[in-house]
Amino acid sequence: MKNILTCLLATLGLTSACGQQNFENTDVQGFSELITDSNVVVLDVRTAAEFAEGHIKGAILIDQGQSDFVEKAKAALPVDKKIAVYCRSGRRSANAAGKLADIGYKCVNLKGGILAWKEVGMPVCSSVQEIQDFVHQQLETYPKSRLLDIYKSCFQDYMGAEHLVSDKQRVKSYLDEELQSTSLDDLMPWYYEPCGIDGQYVRVSIRAVKENKVSEDLLLDAFIRSANSDRRPSVESWRDQWHMIIGTIDQMQLTIPCYQEDGEFIDSILTVGKYAISHSPEYREAYRPHYRIVERGIFEREIKPLLSTKPEGN
Repeated sequence: MKNILTCLLATLGLTSACGQQNFENTDVQGFSELITDSNVVVLDVRTAAEFAEGHIKGAILIDQGQSDFVEKAKAALPVDKKIAVYCRSGRRSANAAGKLADIGYKCVNLKGGILAWKEVGMPVCSSVQEIQDFVHQQLETYPKSRLLDIYKSCFQDYMGAEHLVSDKQRVKSYLDEELQSTSLDDLMPWYYEPCGIDGQYVRVSIRAVKENKVSEDLLLDAFIRSANSDRRPSVESWRDQWHMIIGTIDQMQLTIPCYQEDGEFIDSILTVGKYAISHSPEYREAYRPHYRIVERGIFEREIKPLLSTKPEGN
């Protein structure tokens, strides 16, 4: 009788292969403490409609009810990080956690789901509000931005660096040249800023190297490790994410130069399986961006502690 019950639970994803449960469960307090760790990825496994109505900030959405759930998860989630999983009530997330644990992920399931989370007054945010807040902040901070620049920040947040790094010497030579050819007056007045909506990656200005806060070798190493991370999602998943983002931006009815032209260009590159673009000419002329993209966990552990003071002259 015990074996029958165990196998029945396995069909619901609550145990692994008629054996012991292969993931952890935690309550709201434990979950809220867990997700403050930059080495933890928050995963929402509900539907897109549920996610849009309200989710835990920073969560990645992968609907566990879809037939390609495991494939999408493998493409989007780093195996070397713990996955904090939740759904509406805890049942679907337990199912998802079991599937992910079966393929090597370490998972923690939120008991009671987002219902329990909201019941004790924990904050949730909507996708629409997050996108709107990001776009408003981008245009306020960088008023010369075009849609190209908004898109670039978002894809850097989701995908990281634009490509894998195979020739480390070439990357070092390029950084050497950039450091030699720029002055502090050429650089933005910050050491770092988060990318996009969720800040999964961080733009680290070469100002930090020129002011001797961070060594060139450290920035280069952090950039290369971030670029070559196993976390990189597929272009297809990014295309779906961008369609959700641009749908919200369209509804904001903002006056942004070259909006339609930029939108068509972005669609054209995504259609052929590409995603990386450059900043707009207007952005480059106004703000002279010189930075490297670093994964948030690496940044928090190795670079941020060295940047305790503001840039010189600010």
